[in-house]
Amino acid sequence: MAHPKSASDAVRAVHQAAFARMNLADQPYDHRIAPFADEATYRQRLEPGQDKYYHYLRGLVQVLQPKTVVELGTCQGGSALFMLLDLPEDGTLTTIDVAARPEFLASCMDDPRLRLVEGSSTDPALPERLGLRDVDLLFVDTDHTCAQVAAELAKWLPLVRPGGVIAFDDVHMNDMDDFWDAFDLPKVDCGTQLHWSGFGVAMKEA
Repeated sequence: MAHPKSASDAVRAVHQAAFARMNLADQPYDHRIAPFADEATYRQRLEPGQDKYYHYLRGLVQVLQPKTVVELGTCQGGSALFMLLDLPEDGTLTTIDVAARPEFLASCMDDPRLRLVEGSSTDPALPERLGLRDVDLLFVDTDHTCAQVAAELAKWLPLVRPGGVIAFDDVHMNDMDDFWDAFDLPKVDCGTQLHWSGFGVAMKEA
């Protein structure tokens, strides 16, 4: 389905602005990153072939200044850590996982903006229980299958505000190509610039 040029331009502008923020001059080392990486390793992460999407997510937060961020799939907490670094003081980041090991968030556990939730990202009762709505940024990074992501979006996409951004890791892993090709929102395929398994960003139309 063709989308209005304005909508396609809007998501591309957000992507380009976040990508530009990945310059080291704009992403200084922060002591809260220490559980994730020392400064030398942190700088290596910006090299080609590394996990640059952490810095891209930080750039998205800097650009969007979101009040409500939801992450599906905490794992060790690396993505949540980088999104939390520049989250507005009145913002919240809710990260959800069935079995998180958030060692990378060790320096942020007392941050009132962070909510670690143990639960299923497809639990239909979870968004209401957490009081989540008007999501500005939704990041999806769970088990990287078409069926899983489709089930998650059935619950979470209605809670993303018009103009909100949805980011996806691993869009070219397993059968995720099928999902990404069929996902009918204005979007940018970042290819392997940010992660070897692909990364994509989309915007919910107003």
